[in-house]
Amino acid sequence: MIETIYGPNPIQDSGKGGHSNQGTPEGSKGTLPDGTQGQELEPSTKRARSLEHRKENGTGIPVATKPNLSSVSDDPKVSGTPEDPEQLRMNEPHYAGVDPNDETYVSAQYPYVHVEKSEAGHLRVVDDTLGGERLLTQHKTGTLDEYLPNGDKRVRIIGDGYEIIAGQKNIFIGAGGRASREDALNLTVNGNVRQLVKGDYIPEVEGDYYEKVHGSRYTKIGAKGGGGNYEVEIRGNYSAQINEDYKLHVTEDYDLVVDKNRTSIINGKDILGVTEGLSLISTTGNILLSAMKNVAINTNDSAEGTISLKAASNIDTRSTTTTDITAGTILNLHSGDQTPTSTNRINLNP
Repeated sequence: MIETIYGPNPIQDSGKGGHSNQGTPEGSKGTLPDGTQGQELEPSTKRARSLEHRKENGTGIPVATKPNLSSVSDDPKVSGTPEDPEQLRMNEPHYAGVDPNDETYVSAQYPYVHVEKSEAGHLRVVDDTLGGERLLTQHKTGTLDEYLPNGDKRVRIIGDGYEIIAGQKNIFIGAGGRASREDALNLTVNGNVRQLVKGDYIPEVEGDYYEKVHGSRYTKIGAKGGGGNYEVEIRGNYSAQINEDYKLHVTEDYDLVVDKNRTSIINGKDILGVTEGLSLISTTGNILLSAMKNVAINTNDSAEGTISLKAASNIDTRSTTTTDITAGTILNLHSGDQTPTSTNRINLNP
């Protein structure tokens, strides 16, 4: 990777540049003293080559976008899709905080720049140029620590980075921020982790997502008391195993739509209690009610309860042994319009 530092030569351009009456340095791009104009940094690691590629192509680092669950909700709260080509990018600041395409290079104006360079190629710069004040400490490999004129700080590490803090570390960020990694991240916390997000929290995983909880897990939606929704879209299969009890309490309506078949296997009892009506309807097929032993259909209210069996064609009632029909008072059998004919009649042992 080639890193070029611009600025007038304090020896060749003595007396040129400097501060203007308007407070803006004059002059154009120049060079540092001999031996400091260009510094060749050999990219010995994959990270160095990646940084060089992004800097040359200006593509920046991709930033995650919000997902879209429009197929679940007609009015999704978030917008944008992971396939959005207009993905946000995070770009590294320009060297010395100055765009090389600017007509005036506000940096390293003689005699306000102080440069130290070692035999190995290490560099230290203290720049007091008005409007371009900065500090730079740079290793020959390209690892650097730079303070830019507007107060920004740029840190680049060509290799691995280590930070050990024996005590506490407190971080406050007054505006939005972005973070990007091109490799795996392993995070170990030996204590508790608490996150407070006062806005939206939108994670996006392009691969698989695994979660392991050794204890219990608690989730509360609408914790502030105003209520909230929970929406899930699964474009594949869903499997769950519960080794103990499963309890579900719905205070409002519960709707379940199955486009194909549904199979329920219960090795114990199945109790369905309904306080109002219960409808079991097959719009195109049959309803089969089968038991290894008894089937009982009854109404608890002996004064008002009615059991009605109706069929568009025939009703077939059979038993292999005895069939008992008992009426508490009167048993009525009717056929047709209650007038016996050759077609409207009741046959007993025909």
